[in-house]
Amino acid sequence: MVLRNKLKKTGRTVFRVNECFLKLKGALQVNLKKLKPEEKVNLSINMTDVCVQVCADGIRDQNRNITEVQLREEVRRRIMHQKRRHCEV
Repeated sequence: MVLRNKLKKTGRTVFRVNECFLKLKGALQVNLKKLKPEEKVNLSINMTDVCVQVCADGIRDQNRNITEVQLREEVRRRIMHQKRRHCEV
């Protein structure tokens, strides 16, 4: 319930999450074994791009006056932190 209330407050982030969900839903409906290797790579790149955009939108929602340079640095920091944490677990 708390997540739902938080999502209502951040319209841009909700849009990105919905966009990502629709792309993922479409990808799951396609038999991945039938996709060509290039299509699989393109699908993973698109999903990664959407995830980065969701992260950036979340940072923008938290910091309204953030510059583009600061935004890129914060997105990079969060993504790299997640990669390190994943390796530790």
